[in-house]
Amino acid sequence: MRSQAVVMSPSHLQSMAIRGNQKQSDVIRGHQTSSEAAVRRNQRQSDVI
Repeated sequence: MRSQAVVMSPSHLQSMAIRGNQKQSDVIRGHQTSSEAAVRRNQRQSDVI
């Protein structure tokens, strides 16, 4: 067996990096939704005031 088979292909590394970026974007999306909820809450409070 050659050791070349063990080396990851660039496309495989790229797909792994893309998957990592997707996870990060999911985290960012979670932050956005929480901040949007906070803004909505503040708006509701200001309506009450």
